[in-house]
Amino acid sequence: MKFSDDSPICDEARWLGNEIFLLAADAGFSPEDAEKIRKAAEALGNAVFSRKETCLPVSDTEDAAWLRSLCGKENPLISDGSSGRTPLVFDFICNPETPTLYFKKHFEEENAIARFVLAAVRTPDTPLSPRQKKIIEAGTENGFGFALADEQQAAVKTVRERQIAVISGGPGTGKTSLLLRALIALLAETPDAIIKIAAPTGKAAARIRESVTRQIAAIDVEALSPLADPGVLEKILKITPTTLHRLLGLSAEKHRASALDADVVIVDEAAMMSQSLTAQLISALPPNAKLVLLGDKNQLDSVQPGHVFGDFYASEALKHSRTALVNSHRFSREKFIGKFAAAILEGASDDCLKLLSEPPPPEIRIETCDENASRKQIECILEATLPDILKNPPPDAGPEALLQALDAARILTPTAEGPFGKNMINAVARKIFAPNAPGEHFHGRPILITRNAPEHALNNGDVGIVLRSEDTRSFFAYFPDENGKARRISAALLPEHESAYAMTIHKTQGSEFSRLSIFFPKNTHDGFYTRQLLYTAVTRLKETPQSRFCFCFDAESVAKAVRHSALPHSLLPARLKA
Repeated sequence: MKFSDDSPICDEARWLGNEIFLLAADAGFSPEDAEKIRKAAEALGNAVFSRKETCLPVSDTEDAAWLRSLCGKENPLISDGSSGRTPLVFDFICNPETPTLYFKKHFEEENAIARFVLAAVRTPDTPLSPRQKKIIEAGTENGFGFALADEQQAAVKTVRERQIAVISGGPGTGKTSLLLRALIALLAETPDAIIKIAAPTGKAAARIRESVTRQIAAIDVEALSPLADPGVLEKILKITPTTLHRLLGLSAEKHRASALDADVVIVDEAAMMSQSLTAQLISALPPNAKLVLLGDKNQLDSVQPGHVFGDFYASEALKHSRTALVNSHRFSREKFIGKFAAAILEGASDDCLKLLSEPPPPEIRIETCDENASRKQIECILEATLPDILKNPPPDAGPEALLQALDAARILTPTAEGPFGKNMINAVARKIFAPNAPGEHFHGRPILITRNAPEHALNNGDVGIVLRSEDTRSFFAYFPDENGKARRISAALLPEHESAYAMTIHKTQGSEFSRLSIFFPKNTHDGFYTRQLLYTAVTRLKETPQSRFCFCFDAESVAKAVRHSALPHSLLPARLKA
């Protein structure tokens, strides 16, 4: 049997394989067949847990024939999907050339998503009203700071007309700008519409609120009034973006989404949505509700299995529901970051290495990773990246100022472990900035929440800072609230967390930093470094006149990453052709 590959089997996959083996033995399988199905389940588990895929293609004809024969015996372990009782599903119908093995959960999710999309794209369009057309095409004469570009106008029209809209654009392509215009157009005609906005992380939800609030403040309300009542802007400001888990009422104790009361649901950073979270979202939508997905198809996928946003964007079924934004206002194609990001996306490894070998502009620092002097190199990068207020915060430092400084500066790295992993960088930072701290916390320690704690309004991914009270000498953690102010919680009540001078690249999707340093060291795990990983890291920079960027790299690893595009296997595109 060819089910196993050269990759190491993870503990979760091994456990699942053993459980399936015991079930097969209890179901009367011969020892030989029970062992075969154990190997199949183990290989599938490895694809899910290690490679974050939702299924396992079975390319070996002997394996495929054997699995198909099992499906015809109505056994309790595996079926062709027509039975909802088996833990394994072997789909040889959707794409006969690539028969595929699933866990039942992922098979049902994929089919539910496909049914929803196909129903949505068959729903007749809602035509634009003359007023909505004027709002979309309006510019400074109607109170807006600028007119939307043609591609942004096309996206707004898609949001207004279609039941599902998929909008992909990189950093600075104006996704939030078009979203605000779409909200104004929607509410100008249907002021009672219930609109929900969410994102996969608390950080991304806060970002979209900040951006919308800032853009509304720049609108000339009087000039806008002939097109839309000023009350429309007030209604938009009352929409509080939240995390998808909170929107759906999901938690460690509650695994089924609550039904939503909404006419329109908008998800930002939708590329981070896993297949399971997408399935939960569509199950909660009311009939005829509009779904708008904003994201970047070139960024990393969710850390959980699924490639839904990318599959949606590539699907021919959604060709009238998707829009691509290609003009970035954040990165100039003539400057270093713009050139580097473009070369990464084009898979041009030689161009990337050539760019990294040329003398950089003054605000850019390029150097190779030196594992023999990793401690010294980390110290230098910490010194160059962090503003002084974070290195040595005064005893009476205001939390808002520190949070603002922290929000602008970060060190990114692909992994947690290793000489340039985030654990090592954070450990070095502690030894530099708090060498004599007796306990876990110290004054000025940046932290990252790693487990949701709804009782304290904290989400996995939230970043804050720990300060010692001058009055009580106790430690408190401060986090930004929705109004940009600092709210505090006793450090003793914090859920699971870690230091956040450095973070893994996966944890920073939806963030941007004007002082950004990236370690991209040597890596021995083939396939881990990808084009999407490197692109996501580099595009976290927010270019400003004061921005600083440092890139420490291993040339071979950069070249491998640029040449390797992560394309998880999924039958969702095939199901969307049905």
